[in-house]
Amino acid sequence: MKSRWSVRLSLLGLCGLTIGACSSGTAGNGESAKSATRIIADAKNATSSLQTLHVAGTFSNAAFNSIDLNVGQTHGGGSVKVNQQQISVYADQNRVYLYAAPSTWLALSKNPASQKLGNRWVEFPSGSAIFTQFGVNSVQKLIDGTLNQSPKSLTKGPITTFQGRKAIPLRAGNQTIYVAEEGPPYLLGLQSAGTVTFDQFNTAVVPSAPATSTPAADLIK
Repeated sequence: MKSRWSVRLSLLGLCGLTIGACSSGTAGNGESAKSATRIIADAKNATSSLQTLHVAGTFSNAAFNSIDLNVGQTHGGGSVKVNQQQISVYADQNRVYLYAAPSTWLALSKNPASQKLGNRWVEFPSGSAIFTQFGVNSVQKLIDGTLNQSPKSLTKGPITTFQGRKAIPLRAGNQTIYVAEEGPPYLLGLQSAGTVTFDQFNTAVVPSAPATSTPAADLIK
């Protein structure tokens, strides 16, 4: 099954594209006076401690066109668009579940047999290529995948505004990470070949696992 996939993507790599924000109060949180290394460490710690969050974004010049996910500590789900094909996704620690039309499976895999996966929830186990690509199943995993830049490569810019919130920009090449300048130093976002925002911190409602599903291996031998 793995060798038939023409799409080799990393959702986590693309989520090396952002994070939304939450601001409480109007006074600065003191982060802007710190080094870029300290700011990014504080942002990782604060954001990773969240129980749930919502992430949404669009991308240009990438096979992943958009993501819209609610993620908790052990599972997450929502929808993604890949090569203009819409896919519903749910992931926990052991499996990733995908739901798409037969035409979507055919467009992505170029394998006529893959249409058997259409119009049903299909399971892929941990360790599979699909799990690696779509298995965003925890806040921690999402943050680890997003903040993979070396702190030494980051430079701090002057306080700015991102998504209507005061933010500290940290630049690495053509990417800019935004960290909240007010309230907890949550990650507010990252812009590069697109923009992804995170919000609904600790209020996002994470979906439950599909009531029924079928292992992909049972459908395509």
